[in-house]
Formats: sequence, structure tokens, C-alpha cells
Amino acid sequence: MLILMRKVGEKLVIGDDLKVELIEVNMNSVRLGVYEVDEFSKPVFVNREVSQVLELFDDVTIHVLQINGRQVKLGIDAPRSISVHREEIYKKILAERSEPITLSKRGLAMLG
Repeated sequence: MLILMRKVGEKLVIGDDLKVELIEVNMNSVRLGVYEVDEFSKPVFVNREVSQVLELFDDVTIHVLQINGRQVKLGIDAPRSISVHREEIYKKILAERSEPITLSKRGLAMLG
């Protein structure tokens, strides 16, 4: 199980096509917004209390483990084939993918 702390407004990216945002935190419950990564999809809102789970797909489960003020500790169960990232890390990964690859003179010489 991957364990992450999230604050209100912060998101997780599951796979390449699903985001889960922490919308609101109350004493014993949280409100999550689940939506596709594309900017135009509308979120589905769900409320969960501490120790409750949110099941996504057949094999991804998000557990609400603890609430501490405006922070929530979430546990995510997913197969290794499905990536789970904090949104800020996911954006860095995408940026690295889109950067052009440059080779040194030595690297070019090795290619022939």
C-alpha cells in the first residue's frame, strides 16, 4: 500500500487517465472529486469517513487512513502496472517526457 498525505486542493493521478482531488476535510470525513485527466471532464464527488474506502476500477482502492487538521493520510492499493503519483510529480514526469533528447559529441560518435 502506498501512503500519501494530501491537503485540500491537492490531487493524485492514477494511471494516465484519472485524478482524485481532496475537496474538503471535516472532523471525521473527506470529500473527494474523481475525474478524468482531460481538462473538460466533470468530477464525481464522494464522501468517505476515516477507515472507509473508495474503489476505482476493479483493482484500485483508496483508503482514508487518518485526518489531521486539513491534511489527510490516504492509502492506495493498486497493482504495480498502474502508476500512482502526486499531481506535482506527475507533471514533472510529463515535462521530462516532452523535453528533447540531446546527445553529446561522444554520444553522436557512438551512433555512427
